[in-house]
Amino acid sequence: MEAFELGLVCESGGGGGSVQHAATLAESMAGTIVSGTRALDSTSGVRELSANSKTKSVFVTVPEGYVVTAQRGPDFIVHHIHKVTVFGDEEATLGIYLGDHPSPNREGFSDQGMGNLFGKRVPWYQKVTDEKAVGRSWLGR
Repeated sequence: MEAFELGLVCESGGGGGSVQHAATLAESMAGTIVSGTRALDSTSGVRELSANSKTKSVFVTVPEGYVVTAQRGPDFIVHHIHKVTVFGDEEATLGIYLGDHPSPNREGFSDQGMGNLFGKRVPWYQKVTDEKAVGRSWLGR
């Protein structure tokens, strides 16, 4: 197992606990971290992105070196396609929202024109949150 450094940030939340107590608890929790037994599937190929439906799914082809994860909400799923990188290197992630109520909020996004997604013409937007992080979004049904 490779060595790594774990940084802890402890703040007093006003609940009566001390920062030292929070640091001690965090360090004891960090001491329990071990490698898991499951391997990441970073092979190239087709992945099914579930849409919380027994009859509807989206299929995507991912290249070698990418993994797919799911973030489940009460009535939606956001699938994330992550490029596997060395910890600390620049990351690349694509999020795909599958649900009935996408946010129409485009505050801070600039119009990037039209593109194709799932066989439909859709508008694309871009948001730069800092020099390295760029968010892209589409609006369509």
